[in-house]
Amino acid sequence: MPTTPGLRPVSRPAAAGSSGAAPPASSSSGPPAGLDPALLESLLCPITAEPMQDPVVAADGMTYERAAIEGWIARQRAAGQAPSSPLTGAPLASAVLHPSHLVRSMVASLQAAGLLR
Repeated sequence: MPTTPGLRPVSRPAAAGSSGAAPPASSSSGPPAGLDPALLESLLCPITAEPMQDPVVAADGMTYERAAIEGWIARQRAAGQAPSSPLTGAPLASAVLHPSHLVRSMVASLQAAGLLR
């Protein structure tokens, strides 16, 4: 099993008589077993509620999908308003967006594992 520096693989004990294979995917709408719902929610853009493919951090310290926050800022400017945080309404000190490589990597890894759509 490949490992990521700073992380260690988590092993789960197999049930008696089990082949050690992973349990079948749940048909419920909740998060996959063993994944923190808050973690999964943090990987969704607060504007689109979709997993972020090109996540960026705005001046409010929050992470958004680039196209969504750029559209938000553009609509506010077109309306003659100063850009503000979509979450708090507070003015954004800057419209500069910084890539979030960690969030992008986490989303890609969970999608590759079939744990995030």
